[in-house]
Amino acid sequence: MANPNLSEKPQSSSIRDASERFAREAKSEAKDVLQDATEAASEFYDRTSTWVQANYGKSLAIAGVLAAVGVFGYVLGRNSQMTDI
Repeated sequence: MANPNLSEKPQSSSIRDASERFAREAKSEAKDVLQDATEAASEFYDRTSTWVQANYGKSLAIAGVLAAVGVFGYVLGRNSQMTDI
């Protein structure tokens, strides 16, 4: 009696079928993750846009402080490099 677990096809075709199935599942999962990330980014952008419009002055102040801190950090970093040489 023949073993029902063995097929007449070569084993490479079953490996190919499994890899194709895995690729389809991975592609489906990747699409789901991408769609979720897109929806989250869109929601974040909408909320942020609404907040910035409602708090325009605060937004300008925050941007100014961030720019000042960035320039200050750059100057400190350049000065520390100059003293190390």
